[in-house]
Amino acid sequence: MTAAGMCSRGFCRARGTKTTEAPAGDGRAKEAVVALPKRRHSRSRQGKRRANWRLKAPNLVPCPDCRGLKLPHRACPACGNYAGESVVEIKPHVHRGRS
Repeated sequence: MTAAGMCSRGFCRARGTKTTEAPAGDGRAKEAVVALPKRRHSRSRQGKRRANWRLKAPNLVPCPDCRGLKLPHRACPACGNYAGESVVEIKPHVHRGRS
C-alpha cells in the first residue's frame, strides 16, 4: 500500500481514478480525474446505444421546373433554377468516349 491508501500501480480502487506520476524531482503522485465505468456494458446495451448511428438518406424534393430531385432550399443541380428564377448557369455535360 502507498501513502494514499489502497492506491497502487497508477489506479486507485477506492476513488475509481487513475493516477499519474508528477514531473521528475517531485517524487509525489498526482491524481488525475479520469472517468471510468463502474461495470462493463453488455453487447445488447452497446447495440442499443449504437442503434441511431446509421446514416440517414437526404431529404430530396422534386424541382418545380424540371421535376428532377434536389435538396430543399437549394438551386437545382439539373436546371439551375431556384424559386422560379435561373440562378446558376448549367453547362451541357459532354460524354467522353473511349477512342
